[in-house]
Amino acid sequence: MSSKVVSYFDWSLGFKSNSTDSALKLKTLKKSNLNSIGITDDNFKQYIKKWKNSNL
Repeated sequence: MSSKVVSYFDWSLGFKSNSTDSALKLKTLKKSNLNSIGITDDNFKQYIKKWKNSNL
């Protein structure tokens, strides 16, 4: 095997492990910012404002 092939496989394995770690961190961060109905507080406030304008 040439060094180019080995370096490609090392890179691809490293990318897979790094992307999994960052995806887990992102999921944890997103969960901590969600309220009890599963959306962020800012999105909830915007939804309530839109609902008020269209229904009241």
